[in-house]
Amino acid sequence: MEALREEFGGPEIEPHISIVGSTLMTEDEAIGAFNGGCNEVEQIRCKVETLETTCMPHLSLLYGTLTDEEKKRAKEKVLAMDPTITGLEFITSRVALYQVNFADRTQKSWVKLREGNLKVS
Repeated sequence: MEALREEFGGPEIEPHISIVGSTLMTEDEAIGAFNGGCNEVEQIRCKVETLETTCMPHLSLLYGTLTDEEKKRAKEKVLAMDPTITGLEFITSRVALYQVNFADRTQKSWVKLREGNLKVS
C-alpha cells in the first residue's frame, strides 16, 4: 500500500473491509444492531474476486481521487505486486463498528464504537 500511496497520493490508511455502508441511526441504535448482528451472523468466508472501486462489501487499500487512467494503473500495479490477489480467500471472524465522517479520508476522525466476534459455524 505504501507503493500505491507513493505513486497515486492519498492518506495513510488502515486496510479494512467495509461490509455495510452509511446508515442513519442513533449511536445507541447502531450499537444495538451491531451487537445483535454479532450474535446472529456466522463468520464470513471472503474471496477477492475483482479489483473494482464501487462494490460493497469491499476491501480498501488506497484512498484518493483518481482519474480512470490512474485507477487502471493502480489495478495494474496491485496485480504486478501480487498476481494472486484476485483469488485471495480468508475468514472474517471479528468485526468492528465505527462512527465515520466520510469527508475525512484520513480516518483520523473515525471512532471505534465496538468490536465483536462473529458466531462460529
